[in-house]
Amino acid sequence: MEFILIVKSKGVEPSVGEMQNLIGNYAPWMRHYSESGNYLNGSPFHKEGVLVNGKGKRLYKGEFLEGSNLFTGYIHIEAETLESAVQIAEECPLLAFNSIVVMPILEMK
Repeated sequence: MEFILIVKSKGVEPSVGEMQNLIGNYAPWMRHYSESGNYLNGSPFHKEGVLVNGKGKRLYKGEFLEGSNLFTGYIHIEAETLESAVQIAEECPLLAFNSIVVMPILEMK
């Protein structure tokens, strides 16, 4: 089964040193799950975006781009069950400054 891990800020901006430490811890985590076949891809997001609420209903600024409402990236993984995907997420170093939403991807046929 495939899952998307949506990384959401806890509203605390890491210092430069904390960010370097976070990246230093994330790389081995990503490598481990890449080698095991669980990690498929992932990427951080820019700190800008548009909230679309319908045709012509766009919000370019607002709380959806601030603090603990900010989605900071995603991780695409493969796991046998939702529980095993959650266990992978629980080991992710990004949890130091983020929460992670684990969502199964429905296969469209």
